[in-house]
Amino acid sequence: DDVMDTYAYYFGTDEFEASGSYLYYVEVTKSSTSTILQLDEPPSQVNEGDTVTFTGRLTRTDTGEGLSGWIIYIYDYDSGSFDGRGDDLLITGTTDSDGYFSINWDVICTDSHQTPCQIEIYAYFTGTDEFELSASDWYPVEVIIQTESTSIETTLALDTPPSPVNEGDTVTF
Repeated sequence: DDVMDTYAYYFGTDEFEASGSYLYYVEVTKSSTSTILQLDEPPSQVNEGDTVTFTGRLTRTDTGEGLSGWIIYIYDYDSGSFDGRGDDLLITGTTDSDGYFSINWDVICTDSHQTPCQIEIYAYFTGTDEFELSASDWYPVEVIIQTESTSIETTLALDTPPSPVNEGDTVTF
């Protein structure tokens, strides 16, 4: 919000004296349109290294019209108010001409201190002078961490060789 100083001043002429009004302070308030940010529910379980596509839509609350060209942030919630502060930023994307977004993310575990790795995904729009900020619902996603390959137990069986064998003979097993 801003405050505007308002007054009138007449410079006068040869015939009329100069004069001015009192100074008035007028508070100018900006109004912005509220928004809704919808994040479609992601899979509840994913493998580290896979690609997950986050989809959803940013719309005006008053008309339901999609908002075009705005950045959408995808976060892993850690603490606070679902506003990105203190949370892990996973990826960003931009809304299309109808307000839809589709953002590909290469899965990593951002909460590796947890076993199993459980992250809480939400989308966030920071807002502008024209449109209010909004956050989506959040969804829990378990990230399956791939371990290094382990050796596979094998057994080697040797057929009984023919008997007797003479020196110099070729023996195939």
